[in-house]
Amino acid sequence: MGSEVDYKIVQGYYLLGGGQEANKYEFKIYRGHPDFEKITVDSVCWTFYQAEDILTPIPAIIRVKGVFSERNIVRVKLAKEQPMVIVILNISKLVSISKHILVKIQEAL
Repeated sequence: MGSEVDYKIVQGYYLLGGGQEANKYEFKIYRGHPDFEKITVDSVCWTFYQAEDILTPIPAIIRVKGVFSERNIVRVKLAKEQPMVIVILNISKLVSISKHILVKIQEAL
């Protein structure tokens, strides 16, 4: 069995007009995605907005807090997705954002 995984699990916080949202959410990014190897802590990504048990069609950005690629961690997290009504949302795209803007967002916390 190889050490490669088909997904990475990404933990992140939504960035809203008033700063970073308090709740942390999990997302996934699949092998083959153009940003699969590029995603790191503090990356900013496009996805869709969710809150508690609600998904929306509203595009939103997140700041990445953690990236998990270890096979067992990914497998356990994806297995939890099966019985859930709400799936783990996909990362759509990494966003280029200047370090200056990211620092300003973090200062607003």
